[in-house]
Amino acid sequence: MAEFNYNAYRKLADQLHAYFESVGFDAEKVWSIQEELKELYDNYTDESIADFDRAKAIIQRFVDHCKSIKDASFYPLSVQECLQILIMIADYPIVLSDDYEKISVCAYDAVYMFHTAINHAGD
Repeated sequence: MAEFNYNAYRKLADQLHAYFESVGFDAEKVWSIQEELKELYDNYTDESIADFDRAKAIIQRFVDHCKSIKDASFYPLSVQECLQILIMIADYPIVLSDDYEKISVCAYDAVYMFHTAINHAGD
């Protein structure tokens, strides 16, 4: 197997990021949303969400900002990080209440939109 060539990767990554920017994708904005999603996850697991509408709005902001690249075969790291948190929320093993269930469904819908499967056939 060939050794990983960071310079070759960097050329490809630069081209992909330039394309993403050309369609309106801003990685820095998504990193900010990722910080909010981390906080949301912590509040979700601690059962301490104070504003459920704001929680759903964070997820919706992620979807709205990233939908221009939803059909890409490669997602930027910022999007992947957000999807990981959304999967953890969507697949949280305990249903806490109807409000928490709505957030879980919102997270699941966001993940599904990005062609990321949480439950596979046979699971």
